[in-house]
Amino acid sequence: MFDLSTQISELESTISNHVELNPPPTLSDNPLLNFNLQDTLSRNESLGEEDESLKLQIEEMKMAIQMRKNDVEKYKYEMENLIITRDEIVNEVKALQNRQKSNDKKGNVKMWDDVEKMGRWWRAQEGVLKSLCT
Repeated sequence: MFDLSTQISELESTISNHVELNPPPTLSDNPLLNFNLQDTLSRNESLGEEDESLKLQIEEMKMAIQMRKNDVEKYKYEMENLIITRDEIVNEVKALQNRQKSNDKKGNVKMWDDVEKMGRWWRAQEGVLKSLCT
């Protein structure tokens, strides 16, 4: 029969041999690697929530960017139409000036005032659209 104290001493020596061969892990220089399991799970959960929040914000920003792109395209289209109209008015004014120089100025004064007002209005509209685009 084995003696109980002999068994205990053998087990203690086996444990000490295992401890020497497999020392417990040392703490890392990185403090994030030194959490216990509960803290790690808690941190993982909070980071997951933060990740979801950031993904939601990214999606909202993407939608806002797309809306802005649509607005820019709309304003560009309106601006192109205004530029075309402005060029037509400028050509009309130049033609009117030429006619005014060649004619004896009868009846053309009222027409000149109307064209000038229309040109001012178009320039104002162009300025408004440019300010909206920037």
